[in-house]
Amino acid sequence: MAEKKQGGLSGYRGYEYQIEASIWIALSLMLEARRVTEVVVEPQNQEDLEAEIVGAVLSPDQESSTLVASDGKSTRVIYQMKTLSNQLWSVKALRDVIGEGTSAREADSVSRRRPRALEMLLNDASLSYTLVTDARVNGKLTALARTTIPLGHDDAELPGGLLAVSLHDRLAALRGRLHILHDLNAELLEHRIHDLLAQKGRVPHSQVGACIAALKHAFRLCMLGKRDTRFTADELRLILEQHGARPVSGPSPGYVPPDVAAQAASTLREHGCVLIVGSPDIGKASLADYLATGFKLTELPCPLIQLETFAGLPARLWDEGPALLIVKNGWTEHGAAYPYAPANLPEMLAKAPGDKYVIVTCDLDMYRRLPDHMCTRLERYKVTLEAENYDDNSRWQIVLNQAGLTDWQLEALDAVREAVLRDIAEPFSLNLFGTLVREHAQHLIRSASTNDCGLFQDLAERALQETVVRRAVQQVSAYHNVPWQHAALVLGVYVALAQHSVLWMEVGLPTMERVAEQVARKTGVRLQGEAFIEYLVKKGLVQRWENQRLTFERASLDALRRLVGDTRSEVHPVLVAVVSDLAEAMDQVNFADRLERIVTLVTVAYPDAPPHGSAWNDVTVAIDAQLRRALDVEDRTQFIRNVEASMEWLWGKSVLSRLLYALHPKRIPFVATHEFWPSSHDVWRAVEMEMPKYDVRQFVHRFLVDFMPYTSIDYSAVPDCFDSFLRASRQVLDDDVHMAVHALERFVSTDWGDGRWDCDDGNHNKPVLLALLKASSGVPFVSRLPPPTPSWDL
Repeated sequence: MAEKKQGGLSGYRGYEYQIEASIWIALSLMLEARRVTEVVVEPQNQEDLEAEIVGAVLSPDQESSTLVASDGKSTRVIYQMKTLSNQLWSVKALRDVIGEGTSAREADSVSRRRPRALEMLLNDASLSYTLVTDARVNGKLTALARTTIPLGHDDAELPGGLLAVSLHDRLAALRGRLHILHDLNAELLEHRIHDLLAQKGRVPHSQVGACIAALKHAFRLCMLGKRDTRFTADELRLILEQHGARPVSGPSPGYVPPDVAAQAASTLREHGCVLIVGSPDIGKASLADYLATGFKLTELPCPLIQLETFAGLPARLWDEGPALLIVKNGWTEHGAAYPYAPANLPEMLAKAPGDKYVIVTCDLDMYRRLPDHMCTRLERYKVTLEAENYDDNSRWQIVLNQAGLTDWQLEALDAVREAVLRDIAEPFSLNLFGTLVREHAQHLIRSASTNDCGLFQDLAERALQETVVRRAVQQVSAYHNVPWQHAALVLGVYVALAQHSVLWMEVGLPTMERVAEQVARKTGVRLQGEAFIEYLVKKGLVQRWENQRLTFERASLDALRRLVGDTRSEVHPVLVAVVSDLAEAMDQVNFADRLERIVTLVTVAYPDAPPHGSAWNDVTVAIDAQLRRALDVEDRTQFIRNVEASMEWLWGKSVLSRLLYALHPKRIPFVATHEFWPSSHDVWRAVEMEMPKYDVRQFVHRFLVDFMPYTSIDYSAVPDCFDSFLRASRQVLDDDVHMAVHALERFVSTDWGDGRWDCDDGNHNKPVLLALLKASSGVPFVSRLPPPTPSWDL
């Protein structure tokens, strides 16, 4: 009984060691080395691990958990945690752990275990293996022993006797891919975890204990299989923030610094400030994060404080205690005239305590606009960052770090290296390209087998396009006065009024003024559409021709859409005001055009959630009222357009608008499952009940006679649903259907005027109408047209 109790206690200690070792490795890779964005935590055998937890008689060194990590390039690493009681690791003990290199199926047909480490190493050249243990190693394993986490392959020689004789020819392929992290006892792991959380994670000392408990809980659930075994950097960041961590951005995992990084670090140390100047998307912010990540004033990390503008810097310089202050793009064209201008920086630093250090980034275009005397005073702080500061190897490494491909995939990617580096110069675009490659890695098999580089070329073009869009987003966001609301104003008016991609100033500006007045009355926000247009023109996002018309670059429109979509709650009043302005000017003639534009705008701005609020409800009521009048228009062509537009009006509240929406062939089959009605009969009954004065009979007549023969909307895929839906109205007359088919025949026939007729009998809605006629009357249709003239001469 005592032996069982002691074995259960040892097993529990081994299990806790696996959790602590996994946490330490994850923190080291994510916070310190910044080489991975996720780790996979899993036990080698879940059932045995659960038995060990409840106290079965198992030695703690019989089972182990594994943690799989990727360094973002072509290397994956498996970390296996094992305790060893009162022993040294020998070659034989290590061989017992990593296996013989044979398949588990071959060795044991009933085994449910994952492949052993050696088998996995032999089958995957991109894989590395590290054993993490609390025990020491004997002399023969010294070449594999490490005290810090290895981050890649090295030249470590494998000891003799580790591989079977049959595998000696594979010795070179395994060199440098197998390591042992030794003498990591529980006390040392706890100390290292505490330091990582306090220094790299920036968790207050008072919260470190609670943070460790939260991490243990997450990893324990992973090892038990009670949650997703992937533990991500985002989840780690959330746990740290929940325990008071000071959020500081840093370079992305696998960040490749430019060759001026050392110069920037030296300038920061020597002068207390570094000014990083460069063009957009060249990597200024990432270099600032890189400098900040490793910056220390003493043995403890220096507190980091991010400032949104240069204006907040003077007060922070006089805060008590050391600090590293970071101002990203703090000098803009709207902020340069602020009392704390760039030229004041040397004077402020000279007066401030000597324990403050400052990192400032600035766009090259903005820096060039500064007066010469300012540039002279800032020269000693300036480090210029250009594309030339990244050599080809560094630029390609950016791609590889994001792509995360395996060997065979890397061969396909390397084939386009020269073309990609020729077309893409900026680190930001290369980073995007690598991300796109990773997201489309499943398609690389075809490209590799056919030696087709088309996929990579398409991804490179997409990366360049996305770069342009993101740059436009940054430029629009930099506007000094409520940029998101102005973006919604311009996008809304463009969608509402543009003709053939051109917005005429004589109608666009008055509309913006009316919308701005509405927004000011309801929210107090004052928009200046003309000034914002001037800003877009100045930035090259909009072209103005003869001061009369505006044309928008595609990237500009995409940027406006993205900004509006990301800030929908803030811009909602502006969008509703644009829709309201469109609805107020509706009539029977322009109803279809206005409604189509409203639908387009709402679909763009609200892709995943419907609009809301009392102002929006007022707009929908007004549109519904116009819809009823639009259906009374006498002109047949206009009636058709009005009906087609109404079929896309998803947000209507009246039963008539819901009826039109349900009449579309995409929705007729699903009327019975619609949130408004349980069946087709209830659709028509609702119209009769809520609109007793509405002439349903006249509507059905016009829908059959004036709409069905001429519309481009195709009902041929749903003839039965169309039949049952229309006949549920009890207003379908045989004469109406006959008239509709005759009208359709005339519409698709051509009278050449000399006694010859041509008839196109392929109209998509003719079979639908004939089926309705057959179901409603059973009388066969007889055409009134003469037979078509044969196409040959008699």
